[in-house]
Amino acid sequence: MAASDYEIEAVLDEGRSRRVLRARRRCDGVTVVVKQPRPGAAGLAERVRQEYTLLRRISADEVVRALDLDEWQGLPRWSSRGSKAPR
Repeated sequence: MAASDYEIEAVLDEGRSRRVLRARRRCDGVTVVVKQPRPGAAGLAERVRQEYTLLRRISADEVVRALDLDEWQGLPRWSSRGSKAPR
């Protein structure tokens, strides 16, 4: 998915190296949480991929469900939806 595939609604959390956003997927209107490294945090790229892979393996109501892994400004980001994601 491209950056334009999401409509960012709010910044939920922001640190030195990453941002967590509430967004709406334009293709279907689903509200998701997007986690992405901040530009310049290329060292976190592998960690973001690992988080996505782990979330895809877990099936529990208490854990968000990873939906997509894509790239934004050359860095990986994933989106999720589940019990912890805003609805």
